[in-house]
Amino acid sequence: MESTTQLAVCIRCRPVRAGRGDRRGTGGERLHRALSDGRAAWARREHVQVVAWDCLGACDRACAVSLRAPGKFVVVLGGLDPDAAEAPLVEFATLYARSATGFLSREERPPALRQSLVAQVPPQEGP
Repeated sequence: MESTTQLAVCIRCRPVRAGRGDRRGTGGERLHRALSDGRAAWARREHVQVVAWDCLGACDRACAVSLRAPGKFVVVLGGLDPDAAEAPLVEFATLYARSATGFLSREERPPALRQSLVAQVPPQEGP
């Protein structure tokens, strides 16, 4: 059985080109809303939990998300377009959830996210 993958979306993230007065909210808020609203249509939604996260510290690569699951690499993606990232992130989260380690090579990632990798942090071994 697959463990639950947490897809955390930085809700403070605001792409550099976005103005402070954007009434639609930060890019992170918009991306979180799109993922949360669209989640009902995901084929493997029971394996992915979407959460809002206050800050992922990837400000130079806003809009940012992280994926994590017990015993797997933590993956951080950034520089996402909040208005176009939903479908590639759903695909990425599905691949991540199916993966035994959570490590996805550049070629395994959806084409739209191949330039988005910020970090792949190895899982913690032991206590």
